[in-house]
Amino acid sequence: MVSVFKWADSVLVPQSPGIYALHNSDTRAIYIGATGNMRRRFMQWRDVVVHEIVRLRPDKKLRQELAIAPRSAWKFTVLLDGTGMTRKELLTVERFTIEKCSRLIGKRCLNERHYRGR
Repeated sequence: MVSVFKWADSVLVPQSPGIYALHNSDTRAIYIGATGNMRRRFMQWRDVVVHEIVRLRPDKKLRQELAIAPRSAWKFTVLLDGTGMTRKELLTVERFTIEKCSRLIGKRCLNERHYRGR
């Protein structure tokens, strides 16, 4: 089940592992990620997007998008609850999701270069 969360909704985000998307509804840019704790990652991205506190190390393409895209348009979406999945299974699903995203939207998929040619 896909769930979109507002930046004020941190207590509603599950603490389970999973696959998430950080997307901007204005620019249609999307970043796909996997994490061991979706609530913790949500709060890290909230700090970047809402409070402009950078604790994460986004790559150059994502940093550029965060700098130019309206902050109010960024959303955090849980794509898959990974409860019961191994880390390897989670990363396999993440890779598949990024590859599919790249095929569908091309350069708007901000982690496209991570898996090209692997």
